[in-house]
Amino acid sequence: MREALRKLEFYGILQTFPQSGTIVASLGVNALERLISNLLDLDRDDIKALTETRGILEMHSAQLAAQRASKAAIAEIEEALDAFRVEVEAGRPAIEEDLLFHLAIAKSGQNPVITSLIGLMTPDIIRLHKVSRVCEAGRARLALQEHVKIFNAIAAHNAKAATRAMSEHVRLIKQQFDATALQLIASQENHARALSRQEGMK
Repeated sequence: MREALRKLEFYGILQTFPQSGTIVASLGVNALERLISNLLDLDRDDIKALTETRGILEMHSAQLAAQRASKAAIAEIEEALDAFRVEVEAGRPAIEEDLLFHLAIAKSGQNPVITSLIGLMTPDIIRLHKVSRVCEAGRARLALQEHVKIFNAIAAHNAKAATRAMSEHVRLIKQQFDATALQLIASQENHARALSRQEGMK
């Protein structure tokens, strides 16, 4: 998380003040979009950087949603949750529905900068979700339970509970990504050893 914060500070997206903490810089949304796009271009395949940065944004968006979401916004989040539930219970991949749920939360927080940044990260997050199979089988059902906790906290306007529920959700997603990364590394090493043996037999 510290590394992700340093990168956002380097690009001028975040500013840190000794007395006030870290805040989003006073830049226009268009400028921020260009900056974050450059950041993602540099780290497009860096799963760790993307998930950590997403985690920072998601936790804050959940907090803001609990504090600011209107009845209409809460209804939109619930609709996205229901769409995700339908796909999960049918045993189908629910990657897009998963991320639409998160985008609905970001939108309800009424912070266009955070909404824009999460939206910009979405295509790469979808790609990484497909690689790591985050929304498949048992993990998808667990994600559904986590989504329900997040939604209930937001609907109750409980900012602490919403932040806590989102933090746990992000932690478990990162855990899944880390496990997949280790599997990919092991697979690549096995493949390299197999090729080496084949070359040695020639």
